[in-house]
Amino acid sequence: MNDDIQNRNNEPYEEYELPLLRIEDEEGNEMNYVCLQELELNSKKYLITMEMESEDEEDETLENPFADEEDELEVFVFIEEGEENGNRIISIVEDDDEFNAVVEAWNKIIENESEHTNPTNTQ
Repeated sequence: MNDDIQNRNNEPYEEYELPLLRIEDEEGNEMNYVCLQELELNSKKYLITMEMESEDEEDETLENPFADEEDELEVFVFIEEGEENGNRIISIVEDDDEFNAVVEAWNKIIENESEHTNPTNTQ
């Protein structure tokens, strides 16, 4: 771990690997996505992802998406539709209402995790 990099609480960031999804589109182009969160909503399994852009196809290092606090994180939401030959079958969520419901549920998860890791003193 690089002890020179610290978060807002002046603590070193933890290093961990996020699952990488390689998805082939209808034309056979392979896209790489990093899975930020898996969640279940209304008995459906969703994957919150962001596209992994890299000049070098062998380089699987993800730049910190929160480096510039002014930027918004662009996420892609996929729904898991089953499994075939040991591979997950997923498709992108195209319905705006469904997308927004999943992102709202994800935001609540993030808020709850933030409250547990950075509790505020309410006295």
